[in-house]
Amino acid sequence: MELGFNSLKDVLDIVIIPLVLTALALALPAIQAWYRQLAFRRLILRELEELKPYPACKQPGKNWWDHQKRTFIHQKIFQNPTENRDFILSLDPELVYFVTQLWDALERQESDGEQWLWYLENIRDKYDRNADIKEVYNKWKKLIYDYNQDERKS
Repeated sequence: MELGFNSLKDVLDIVIIPLVLTALALALPAIQAWYRQLAFRRLILRELEELKPYPACKQPGKNWWDHQKRTFIHQKIFQNPTENRDFILSLDPELVYFVTQLWDALERQESDGEQWLWYLENIRDKYDRNADIKEVYNKWKKLIYDYNQDERKS
């Protein structure tokens, strides 16, 4: 009994095609996970581009945090870390840290808003490719400054 290959077709059928299919089957979960991470990162950044304060100017009897009225998909996912643990842990840790701390600073309603701005600034500096988050940051900075001016006068 001879185990030799009679042609290139035999080599392809017996060795190369099964190896390629096995490699693809092993790589597919990693490729899908990478794609989900990339899509979620884009979603986070897109949602942060829409984070402008509303209304954009100071309102009597309100605080700066009252101007953040929207709820975002990424925010809901980060609010349930036990349900989304593996997915969250697969993301860019620095982005996850800055985003979760950003929402925590808003939730704590710190009167001067410095922490909120600091985390938003870090996201802007590290992840803002088209300056949309910069515009959001500048609007929040102006709004928080306006609210803090009243506190300094009192």
